[in-house]
Amino acid sequence: MFSSLLILSAIAAAVNAHFQMQFPPPRGVFVEDNEPNFCDGYPNAVSNRSEFPLGNAFITFNSEHPSWTATVLISIDQNPTTFAEFNKSSTGVNLPPAVPFFKASGEGAVCVPIDIGALNITGVKDGSNVTIQVEFNGGDGQLFQCADLTLSSTFTIPSSIQCTNEVDNATSTTASGTATSASGTGTAPAASGTGTGASGSSSAVGLQVGGLVAALLGTIGAFTVLML
Repeated sequence: MFSSLLILSAIAAAVNAHFQMQFPPPRGVFVEDNEPNFCDGYPNAVSNRSEFPLGNAFITFNSEHPSWTATVLISIDQNPTTFAEFNKSSTGVNLPPAVPFFKASGEGAVCVPIDIGALNITGVKDGSNVTIQVEFNGGDGQLFQCADLTLSSTFTIPSSIQCTNEVDNATSTTASGTATSASGTGTAPAASGTGTGASGSSSAVGLQVGGLVAALLGTIGAFTVLML
């Protein structure tokens, strides 16, 4: 009974795991309960945007999942408040994902290459304001964090910020790398993207975890009945 509870607790901890964006700095202090919401519950852009390279760069975050998928969405609106504005700007510009969906593994520090200038988005240039939104899924639903940036062709990432455990997203698919919800009221987009170079999808991971939890609950229930 005790060992079953330990296993159940471990699974519950994995299901409730999170990720924390490190660089560029997110809109606000990480709020665990708000992470499934648009921009981690911070609906408005900040006035003190972070300077960020227009060309080759990287973002970093901490993963608490052993296996996960992620994408980086981009908006060119000054204050995007809906998921729809990460698909198409208010002026009608179609927006590709800044980093297509990819699947990776490993907990701890993660470094994701990004080149916003290479996206060739209309109007995006040196001095442009943009917002990126990281969408992360460890098998228990989408989690979101945003960063408001001012792009610079001369800015370089400080040497104190290290690119540790760089992921290879070169073969990732772009087919599903867009947000699908137009409400932006805290309802996460429908899970639609998975990395094509990996053997399993995030939804499959979720089903496997859910099935194991259900099985353990059934085992614990049966054991309780026998004890009675």
